[in-house]
Amino acid sequence: LPEIVNLFTSSPTRNHRSTFASHDPCPDRAACPMIAIPALDLRGGACVQLAAGSYDEEVIRIPDPIGVAVAWRQYGFRHLHVVDLDGVARRGNNAPEIHAILGATDVEVQVGGGIRSRESIQQSLSDGAHRTDRGQWPLPSALRRDGTEARRRGERAV
Repeated sequence: LPEIVNLFTSSPTRNHRSTFASHDPCPDRAACPMIAIPALDLRGGACVQLAAGSYDEEVIRIPDPIGVAVAWRQYGFRHLHVVDLDGVARRGNNAPEIHAILGATDVEVQVGGGIRSRESIQQSLSDGAHRTDRGQWPLPSALRRDGTEARRRGERAV
């Protein structure tokens, strides 16, 4: 395994608002049509960056995904894309970590990885996700948070 790199933590002594200047680099949303969305790839309960082409080789491993999500918010980001790599590979899931991330921050979270049924979409939305990414799983229409079908692409599911 690579050396564990812990760049972020949800420790009570770190990552307070005074540590990071939360900012909005573009307060006029009409002038800034692009939204940057950091991605958190989860595997085995940690944030990871995988080596290109290899599910088993980690380049970076940060054991505190909640701390990473909180830090991205403190850096000023309002959206996160969370991917359950274990769910993608059908090697388990990171549901507890995703649930904790959804409860730890006020950002809009899109959840993906292992979304293969209407039930998993509904569970993600009821847990607090703003959107789900169903990837390759065929679904003729998306579901809104309230369980009704969305009619526009991207309304609640991507």
